[in-house]
Amino acid sequence: MDTRVILPASGFYPHSVPIYLIRKGWIMAAYKWISSRLTGVRYREHPTRRHGVKPDRYYVIRYQADGQRGEEALGWSSEGWTETRVAAELAKLKAAHQVGESPTRLKEKRELAARKRAEAEARELALKAESVTLDEVWAVYLDWAKSNKRHWTNDEYRYRLHVKPDLGHLPLKDITPFRLERLKRRLLDKGLSPATVHHCLTLIRQIFNKAAVWGLWSGPNPIKKISLPRVTNGKLRALTSEEEVRLFNELALRSIDVHDQALMAVYAGLRYEEIVKMQWQDVNQAGKTLIVRGKGGKTRTVPLCERLIVMLRRRGPSQATAPVFPARQKTDIKKISHTYWRVVKDLGLNDDTDRRFRIDFYSLRHTFASRLAALGTPLTVLRDLLGHADLKMVSRYSHSLPGQAAQAVENLGKAATAPVAEVVELKR
Repeated sequence: MDTRVILPASGFYPHSVPIYLIRKGWIMAAYKWISSRLTGVRYREHPTRRHGVKPDRYYVIRYQADGQRGEEALGWSSEGWTETRVAAELAKLKAAHQVGESPTRLKEKRELAARKRAEAEARELALKAESVTLDEVWAVYLDWAKSNKRHWTNDEYRYRLHVKPDLGHLPLKDITPFRLERLKRRLLDKGLSPATVHHCLTLIRQIFNKAAVWGLWSGPNPIKKISLPRVTNGKLRALTSEEEVRLFNELALRSIDVHDQALMAVYAGLRYEEIVKMQWQDVNQAGKTLIVRGKGGKTRTVPLCERLIVMLRRRGPSQATAPVFPARQKTDIKKISHTYWRVVKDLGLNDDTDRRFRIDFYSLRHTFASRLAALGTPLTVLRDLLGHADLKMVSRYSHSLPGQAAQAVENLGKAATAPVAEVVELKR
């Protein structure tokens, strides 16, 4: 049986076919190597394709390096290779081997050339990164944020108002820790809260991190060299009974929906986002409980007091999946009604008040927790009612309310039943 390898008459014949196959005559004569007149150079001729008047030739070189015999392919005459050019390439490799320089093989030469190209591309990228501005990176970041961040509008607002005016036009390399410290000081002096300034600086850190991932920045993140403002999230003010009466009376006159939403915050401790997500299927009026759709898709069950039951009956049950607080337009309610803020302002609840002591919508939830804490509710119960993951967030309510410490000491004195011992001076 004929076991010779019959190759196609056209196309590329790989030079890497083992020599022993050629020596055994298993390759057609048209593919046999032909020795050149130059030492170490040989070629084979294409059976059909021509280059000029001669058949197209495929050149390889053969050499001895480090005690090993080597052979490497160069290419076709139609690709520009001639005997003279091939011989010159072989002479370079031999000369490099004699003086101990690299490369001594074509493979090394190709790898070296590829490495140099990669280094050149890296240098070019670094030069581009030095000139790219924060505004240019921000444009890419914003597109990413719109697809990956739920509250990307907060980033857009902070960048446009607080970051862009000072840093937007600057190349990334010019945004130094010194400039960031000046931005932090300017924003604080402007009256922004430490939390807002903290968010702005965190946004810059995220932009630099993404720029590094996208190959637009290769240096360190400058935010690491500055200290972020210390943020205290705890609200220090809850509604007094008199403030509650005034607030709810005025809200009832202006908007019954906002009144009822505020009622859910004060008497069930719900966040605003949880209130507007309420559906009638979540309300169990007979059992006086409510299933709350909280953060991160978590749910919890909270009891409903009689005042809330009366309010919910007044609103009337609807379809199971219908919202308890439907929007006037066919869009979700995303922001607290301006009516609430106008009422707070008109009542003067925040006049001459420090930022941390101002009444906002979250203050209603804080009122709920503070009143329960004052009644001696265990922190574990508060944690579950508020929907917190651990006790750290509710630990603020473990501190006594104003006047409680003095009242406790006074009660201790009144509760004393043992007679006070008479002090007798002892003489030596």
